[in-house]
Amino acid sequence: MPRGRPPKNPELRKLSGTYRPREADPGALITTVPEPPAELNQEAGNLFKNACRILIDRKMLHPEDIHLVVIFAQEYWTYLQAVNNLQRPEDHINTTASGYLQPSPWVNIRNTAQKAVREVGALIGLDPFSRGRMGVHQEKRDELDTLVEYWNKKQ
Repeated sequence: MPRGRPPKNPELRKLSGTYRPREADPGALITTVPEPPAELNQEAGNLFKNACRILIDRKMLHPEDIHLVVIFAQEYWTYLQAVNNLQRPEDHINTTASGYLQPSPWVNIRNTAQKAVREVGALIGLDPFSRGRMGVHQEKRDELDTLVEYWNKKQ
């Protein structure tokens, strides 16, 4: 159990007049795709770069979040490997030496990696619910806007 007084809700602090915004910079954004860490293989490195590009485009990649992107890329790579090993229905069941049927270890690996990808992806804002919570809204462009923009450039 943490000691001391629990922190007061910022909204209540604003109402009571004791709210002070933090003087520290919340963190500079990363604007270029960093090189993947050496511990990632080539495929996981490509997944790392793709996730970084998405987060940079959304202005959501901070230096302190890089380790989460590394975990996301590694777990996503593990998930893809498990899916590749479970292509056929018969790949889901193994027969033991004594003749018993048991689930393939790849099923558990896939399920665990899938859960980790969802959890870490939510932490860094790669799912719609967490983006909404973080206040990130993607601007949707419809075909009419694209057509009008094309027409205006042409004239």
